[in-house]
Amino acid sequence: MEQAAIHRSLTKPVLLGGAERAPAIVNATAMIGIALGPGFHWPNLILAGFLGTVVHMTLRWLAKRDPQFFAVYLRHRSYQPHYRHFPDPDAPPAPAHRSVEPYGGY
Repeated sequence: MEQAAIHRSLTKPVLLGGAERAPAIVNATAMIGIALGPGFHWPNLILAGFLGTVVHMTLRWLAKRDPQFFAVYLRHRSYQPHYRHFPDPDAPPAPAHRSVEPYGGY
């Protein structure tokens, strides 16, 4: 069997500053919005710097534990809070699919 080399960049997650890409972009946008949105004032800059630093450190910690944390979290949010252990009496029966089609000959 032949083996092919796979480049490391194809398997390594894309991180921005050690954090996942999408949450890091949202964090940076929120930080800029807090700093410059209400006006260029020192309390806004201090709050934006503090929140940006703390949130980014948290995002880095989460990415170190699981590089796809937010993808898993968003998929988890789409699940129902609970599933019943029996079907609804009025539900239609589930479709049955054959695993292998029968051989029809030539």
